[in-house]
Amino acid sequence: AKFAMCYFFANIFLIVSTTFLVGIKEQFKHMFEKKRLPLSLVYVGTLILAMITVFTHQSIFIILPLIIVQFVALIMYIVSYMPGGISFINFCGSKMGRLIFRFG
Repeated sequence: AKFAMCYFFANIFLIVSTTFLVGIKEQFKHMFEKKRLPLSLVYVGTLILAMITVFTHQSIFIILPLIIVQFVALIMYIVSYMPGGISFINFCGSKMGRLIFRFG
């Protein structure tokens, strides 16, 4: 639970720091662009769910998957700012899907 709290505040500081650089209006504009909306919703949703879980269940078996999904969403969100980032994400996702279905 202590780790999840620290992780939560680190993510809040991350969002606030980028908001400080570009402004709150511009930050939310970028977060809710069509290509970043799913990533933003997963990121913020798992952040909120992880905090609710920390205070209600305190189960590592629930918190850990939420934090992993949140981390992946954050990385994908950051990559989406790079030129060709969305194409790269789609390419990696299709390759991972094929790999999982081949061995699954």
